[in-house]
This record gives sequence, C-alpha cells and structure tokens, in this order.
Amino acid sequence: MPLLSLVLWGAVCAAQGFTPAGNLATGRGGFTATLLPSGRVLVAGGYVPGMTASCELFEPRDAGWSAAQPLPYLLFEHSALRLPSGEVLVMGGYEAAGPTASCLRYDEVTNTWTPAKPMGAARYSFAATALNDGRILVAGGIGADGGAISAAELYDPGVDSWSPAAPMAVRRTSHPAVGLVDGRVLVAGGQDEATVPTASVELYSPALDRWDAGQSLPDIRSEHSMVLLGDGTVLLAGGCDAVGAPLTTLRYSPATNSWSDAGSTSKGHDLATLSVLPNGSVLIAGGVDSATITTSEIFAPSPGAWSLTGSMAASRYLHQAVGLVDGRVLIVSGQSGGGFVRSAEFFNPGDAGAGDAGTNDAGTNDAGTNDAGTNDAGTNDAGTSDAGMSDAGTGDAGTSDAGTSDAGAVEEGTRRPKEFSVGCGSAGQSVHSADALALLLALAVARRRRPRPG
Repeated sequence: MPLLSLVLWGAVCAAQGFTPAGNLATGRGGFTATLLPSGRVLVAGGYVPGMTASCELFEPRDAGWSAAQPLPYLLFEHSALRLPSGEVLVMGGYEAAGPTASCLRYDEVTNTWTPAKPMGAARYSFAATALNDGRILVAGGIGADGGAISAAELYDPGVDSWSPAAPMAVRRTSHPAVGLVDGRVLVAGGQDEATVPTASVELYSPALDRWDAGQSLPDIRSEHSMVLLGDGTVLLAGGCDAVGAPLTTLRYSPATNSWSDAGSTSKGHDLATLSVLPNGSVLIAGGVDSATITTSEIFAPSPGAWSLTGSMAASRYLHQAVGLVDGRVLIVSGQSGGGFVRSAEFFNPGDAGAGDAGTNDAGTNDAGTNDAGTNDAGTNDAGTSDAGMSDAGTGDAGTSDAGTSDAGAVEEGTRRPKEFSVGCGSAGQSVHSADALALLLALAVARRRRPRPG
C-alpha cells in the first residue's frame, strides 16, 4: 500500500477523540486558518494581545509548525478563503488605522503575499462565502463608522476585481453565511444596527443579485455557526441568545424555507467551531457556556441527535477548526479565561471518518468561509519545504512570547491588564483588555460580541 494511503487509512481508522497537534509559536484569537493545496494549513494574523502580522504553517504529517511570511500589516477579525488557483485571499479586517478594505493574496509555493484589489467598503467581523461560479460574496460586518453595515460586494478572482452587490435588508455583524446547493447564500442571525442579536434571515441569489427574506429564527441569536449537510439542509448550532448560550440547535430546509428543531447539545457553545466530518456527521468543539469549555459533541443528521465525544485537552473559544485531507479536524489556538491558547489538537473522527476522507470542506468551520477551491487540490506537495520562510514575528508589534516554554494550553505573558465580565445574558466570561488598543469593552458588554478596538 502506498505511504500516503497508509497515512490516510491510519488517520481515519484511529480511535475517535483528540490528540496533540503541537504548539504555535504565538497563541492568538481573531485569526484565520485555511487549508492549502499541499494539505498544510496557513494561520494568519489575529490578536495576541495586540494585533499581529505573524503567520504560521502547519504540516499535518508530522504535526509541525513553522514560520510563514508575515502579513505586510497588523490585522485581525479579517476573513480568508482559498481561491480556485490555490492562493489564499485575505479580506478586510481591523488594522492599526481601523477597519480596512485592503485585500491580499498568499501564494504557498513562493511563500509571498501580494496586494489584491481592495473592497469598496472597509469592514471587519463580516461573512465571506464562495459562490458556485467561483466568485466570493462578502456581506455585512462592522464598517468604518464603527457600526454594523448591510453592504455586500462580489469578488471575481479571475480578474481581481470587486463589484457592488445588492445590500442586505438588515445591517448585521457576527453572523454566519452558508452557500446552498442551488447557488443561493443563507445568512441567519447576527447582531443588527441596534447592537443586539437578531432573528432575521436573508437569502442571496447571485443570478438575480437580490436578497429575499427567509423564515426568521425561532429566537434571536449571534456568534453561532452554520454548515451545509449532505442532504442540502443547513445545521445551525452554538452562539448566544437573549438569555445565554443556548442548547437548542436548528436545521434549515431550503426547499420549504423553514427551520426545525435539531435537538440540543449538552452545553452551550458560544464562539465555538462547527465542522462536517467525512461521514456527514458534524463536530462542535469548545466555546463558552458559563465559562470556556473543552466539551465537544457530534451531531448525526440521521436520526438527528447529538452525542458527547472526547473533550479537548484545552478549553478554548475564538479558535479555528480546519478539515484536513485525511479526514481529521485540526483545532487551532484561540482564547481561554486566562489568556491565549498556543496548542493545537487533532480530532480523529474514528467511525465518523469511515466515508471519503477527502470530502470534508476545509472552510465550513468559519462562519461564511466555505472553500472557493471546490476542486480537491490537497494531494500535491507544492511548497512543503520551508525554505526561505521569514520569521513570523518580523511584522509583529508587541507580540513577544514570554511563554514559549509552556507546552500546555495557555500562553504566559499574554495576560491583559484588566478583566471585565462579558457573556451571553447572565453567563459571564472573563475577557481581558489591552491598553495598547484601548478596547471598548463596555461596548462589547452591551453588544455581546467580541471586543473591538476603538
């Protein structure tokens, strides 16, 4: 049996649960993690605390982390998608001067970043979705004036150009978006211009450049995740409602434009990740309940029930999850009650990986980041050597890692000066602030979303 086949078979047949996947040089939140054509994973930007330009590459075959070329500027709360060309497009975010419209393209083979055409509107904490025709839709977010926006735009990677799209009816941020089988895009919930969670649902039709109202959620919700299931329905789980981190999950049917109950998780999973496994089941990992949790659970679409699986070694939220070519899921970094988490973990699907090990969409774990590279380009090893990669910290302002000796979860040296209780409803979560960015934590408490700089 070829070596690659043995590696894939071994990963898929491993017992279900979590195993270590090394430590990043820098723990972070508000970053992106994207599957590359070689099967490696690119981690870009984030908050450490203080915004960072550092980037790191993960090699699944030996669970090794290495430095990648840093971004040309400090950045967090951006979006990233892999293009059909194999490049990674980084869009918008928050940089030193505030919300940005700037975009970048990363080439894995040359390990370089090059400028791309900027968006028409600066934004961060928005949704970006790959369309069936290869274009990318961005919608909503927080704009240059600090408030939620409804503006939407379309990116054509073939000609590197942005064009206006019809705006949503509701201004929103902290919302997920999912591309449907029929080509439309589903946007559900988030926070509206009144800075409170909304139950509003909208559907975008690329062919008509039009947003139509969908059936509203049964209750308001933000900071949740959605994924497309194998039967064309959409699973919604996690997040925050008017009371706390809800246990209820929902399933959307595009055919009937209706939501139905999809069972309940054992704990709330605000700011968690949602990943489709090779056999079509779904993993939800970590997040915030009454505190940051390690709890992970699996949803079986038929009969539509949740069950507990092994817990992560480290509690975390604002982390990322990436589906790997061999069927495993990589859980990356994030934040915990005491700081930033440097560690990464594999989730081995076990029996849940008995299907096609290459079918999970590497981008479905981030709200609105389905993979634009729908062709399976994860088999060649382009760029797998790390030759010529510059130090990921060269673009970092204030990102010295005082805790590199800590092989565990929380990175020492990243404690922030003050703590405020931020949580869904009455459920408080300890979130730290950094004087360097003067985070508007009082606003974050009011808005029940991630702290944003002012």
